[in-house]
Amino acid sequence: GTIQRRPPGRPRKRPSVGEAESAAAKKQVLWHIKGTSMGAKAAKIRAEVAMSAGELPEIRDIKEILRAQRLAGRKGLIVQILKERFGRFGKCVPVSSGGQGGEHNVPMEFVTNCSVERLGSFLLEQYEN
Repeated sequence: GTIQRRPPGRPRKRPSVGEAESAAAKKQVLWHIKGTSMGAKAAKIRAEVAMSAGELPEIRDIKEILRAQRLAGRKGLIVQILKERFGRFGKCVPVSSGGQGGEHNVPMEFVTNCSVERLGSFLLEQYEN
């Protein structure tokens, strides 16, 4: 969409996501994003708001974030979700696809060394469990 600049000295009608003080206020600010075609950026914002509210982001938002070719900050968000919501950090991502983090004799890789694709598939496995 087109960004409209407001004249100097006039207050904003609605605070931006960063200016909203509580998670509930951020959800109210984001009401207009849900039905638009902003795609991965909107999904990332909704996931961040859910995380700040102490909730698990919706799986459809995670899938939309993973579908994007390029999206700034998505790896950090995935790492944050794995750590804060699933208690997965450090060397916990199985190198072979389809394996679970708790299995024995499965080679593991550090979360920070994984590709976004591998982290994303591991996160989706965590959602399924």
